This record gives sequence, C-alpha cells and structure tokens, in this order.
Amino acid sequence: MTTAVAYNLTDWVITSSVEEITKSWVENDNSDFLWSEILSRGAFLILAPTAVIICALDTILGFGAALASFASLGMHEPTVDFATNHLDSFQGIIAQPFSLLVQMVNPHADFNNTETFTLGGRTYTEPKIKSITNLISNRLFFFSQQELQKSEYFLVRHVFSRATYALEIPLCIITKVADTAIGCIALPFDLITLGTINELNIYGRRAFTIPGIINQFFLCAIKTINPWSIKTSLT
Repeated sequence: MTTAVAYNLTDWVITSSVEEITKSWVENDNSDFLWSEILSRGAFLILAPTAVIICALDTILGFGAALASFASLGMHEPTVDFATNHLDSFQGIIAQPFSLLVQMVNPHADFNNTETFTLGGRTYTEPKIKSITNLISNRLFFFSQQELQKSEYFLVRHVFSRATYALEIPLCIITKVADTAIGCIALPFDLITLGTINELNIYGRRAFTIPGIINQFFLCAIKTINPWSIKTSLT
C-alpha cells in the first residue's frame, strides 16, 4: 500500500496532463464538441510521442541514480528512492503511448486502476485489478521487508532476508511474463471494444509493461545488497 505521490517526470508531465485534459475537456459538462471530441483527441495524439521521450529521460536519470546506489551499497536512501521512482517510468515507455492512442480514438477510455481506502486515519491507494506480480512477487517482497528484516535473530535479518530478495529476481521474470501474456490475450478485445471497458483497458495495457522488469531487478538487487536501503514494494 502506498500513498499517491508523483515522483518522476512521467507523473509530472504526462499523467498530470492526461488528468487535466480528461477532467477539464472530456468530462466537463460545460465543454463543447470542439473541446471534448476534437481538441482532446489532438492533445492525446501529441502526448503519445511526448510520453516516449519523457519515459526515456526518466529511465536515463534512473539508471544514473541506480549506478550511484550500487556504488554506495544502497546506504543513501534518497538516491535509491530517486532511482526506483525514475526507473519505474520505463514500464510505460510503450504502455503509456498505447493508452494515449486508445484515448485519441476514444477520449472517454478509462485506464484508471487505483482504488482509495482509509485505514487508521490515513488514506491509501492500491491496484483495483492486481497483477500476478503484485499477488505473488510483491507479497514475498513485503514479507521479507516486514517480517524477516525485523526479526530478532541475526541470521534471519541478514541472511534469510537477503536470500529472499535474491529469489525475487527470477520470480519477477516469471510473474512479469505471465502478466504480459494475459495482457496480450486481452489486447485484441480491448482494441475491438475501442477502450470502452475499463477492465480490458487495464489488462490490455499490461501487454506492454514488460520493460518494468528493469526496476524490479534493481529493487531486488539493491535490497539483496542492503535490505534497509529503501522502504518500498514491487509494482
């Protein structure tokens, strides 16, 4: 569970632009046909190639920070945090333009996959439709982070927790490939329905998120080196 915070260029530029266009142009009852049906499509079309550039810039920044993180053995948490937040954009380098092109065809297409809930007075967001990576890899990651690292036994804290993160590396490949396969199955149906079904949009988008495995590799590798390097989870 994470709070919704924008950390990278993709969030600041692309995600915020899509939200503004959708809210102010498409879903606004005061918008006329020109804004809601024509200009919105043009904006989504322009944003599609822009998203590739922005995601690439995020990835470059993330790789630089990742190298610095490895050099410091994960001891500087802000650098590790910066690396993982920017590397996370790489999973959208194809998926994000795909979403925007679908929205160009159908400005009302909904790719939102978050739901918000309150627990203990705090507001959290989590995926509405969880991926296999989230259901399997993320739970093992969370178990190691919340249970093994906090164990009173030295062997569990320093050896077993690292071994669990190392195990996550091949497991991430399996789960991410499975998510991609499911996405490929859903993709034709998503295109046939022109993005009118939210669930199909979510699954169809996952056909293109395989590049996100880079960030998962980084997270698992840096946590294997230093389990206390960052407090986060897989996506």
